[in-house]
Amino acid sequence: MQQSVARSFLESVERQRSSNALVTADRTWTYEELGRLTGAVARYLGSAGVTRGDRVAILLPNSAEYVAAFYGTHLAGCVVVALNTQEPAAVLARLLEHCGASILFVDEKMRELPTLRDLLTGSGLRIVPVSGESQEWSNILNDSVGDFRQHIVDTRSTDLAAIIYTSGTTGNPKGVMLTQRNLYANTASILEYLPISWVDKCFNVLAFYYSFGNSILHTHMTAGACLILQNNVAFPHAVLKRMSEEQATSFYGVPTTFALLLGHDRLKDVELPSLRYIAQAGGPMSVAQQQQLAADLPGVDVFVMYGQTEATARLSYLDPADLKRKAGSVGQGIPGVTLRVGFGENARHTVEAPGDVYAFGDNIMSGYWNDSIATSEVLRDGWLRTGDLGFFDEDGFLFLTGRSSDMIKTGANRVSPGEIEDVISRIDGVAEVGVYAIDDDVLGQAIAAAIVCEDGFDLTVTDIRRECLGGLSSFKVPKSIRFVGSLPKTSTGKLRRHVLAESHEENDKSE
Repeated sequence: MQQSVARSFLESVERQRSSNALVTADRTWTYEELGRLTGAVARYLGSAGVTRGDRVAILLPNSAEYVAAFYGTHLAGCVVVALNTQEPAAVLARLLEHCGASILFVDEKMRELPTLRDLLTGSGLRIVPVSGESQEWSNILNDSVGDFRQHIVDTRSTDLAAIIYTSGTTGNPKGVMLTQRNLYANTASILEYLPISWVDKCFNVLAFYYSFGNSILHTHMTAGACLILQNNVAFPHAVLKRMSEEQATSFYGVPTTFALLLGHDRLKDVELPSLRYIAQAGGPMSVAQQQQLAADLPGVDVFVMYGQTEATARLSYLDPADLKRKAGSVGQGIPGVTLRVGFGENARHTVEAPGDVYAFGDNIMSGYWNDSIATSEVLRDGWLRTGDLGFFDEDGFLFLTGRSSDMIKTGANRVSPGEIEDVISRIDGVAEVGVYAIDDDVLGQAIAAAIVCEDGFDLTVTDIRRECLGGLSSFKVPKSIRFVGSLPKTSTGKLRRHVLAESHEENDKSE
């Protein structure tokens, strides 16, 4: 059998049978127990008539059942299609039809399940409810003893392993096709620079059906580490308390995760003596927030990382030792990944002339499912056009200046929203900020900013404009500044600038 993340998981099961693999809200799973559950899923799929390459969808929260469904699907030679449990039934039905899934493992307690069943009537999709009340699931569990290896289907490195639908800040989601090689290569690369070992206990709040959460699952199961699952972060103090009680050694998050859990002086009431490092990805984090994290967590390493779904998960990282020296950088390519700015004769490497960021490596997707046109727009001779703009400094560290689709053309100037957001986010009392373009009769586009204030602060437009004038060129100072209760984001926490622009236009019409 070709080396894969599923095979790596089985090796951890053989090596660390009695070690804890998962800690959920109601029980702890050892590697041996999780291995048996995975084997039961593989055995079920092998007897259910699926064939190599068939798509098996997973619509489950983070759980032992999710892990077993993922690796069991791979062992059966099938393709995992992990779906967002927060999506409405109509969207889920459309994605299931798009990928042509033959089996769906679904949480029987899912609120949208009755509607989803109705929408899928006549589709031929076999729905397997996952819960203690499900007879079909009970039958699968009852078959969890004995050797399941006879049901393992040998896979090739080029075989399709997963389809992950991007949330997208605009337009419809696209199905990113990841091969067995993609998943294994990116997992191996991440393990080269992150200090993960079998003694680690990672406190995880990120969903496995996202690229970031998916990478956390594979790296820790490969290393034989323990994942502590926390699926609800609605009560930050309770989450931090559990993190302390579980003696977590690591924690991963997107910028909004850290703002929610670690903001408003919450760390003053909780000690995290076992925590060794935290890691951030999933979107740009302001330099001010990075520095605040480092100050609030003395002795804890802070890894800044950069990646995207089309690159399986990770493209670059900034070593904690360089956090201050290279503030604002996303670091250098992870092992096995080559990054460049521009292509061929158009390569550019300066702050004055940022260019398109390209990536090359065994982690780059094979394309978008059933979408050759979209694939040709981002893949070129094996290189991935990330859609990000950036430049390298003299030491080869990558700095991102924004998304190519986000750039604002105001007058004769091209302006990155991220640069303006970084300046505004440093102002005391600013919790979040989103910068976007609005139509302007003279300039073509003008710059606008929507700001969420921290509790207890009453900032004014004058306050914001004064600080901007002190840190930005005059043409980069927002023409329009408004204060809002929250910012529109995708399910992965990425800012939806086009929604800000649309709401701005609607407000103008109503005034």
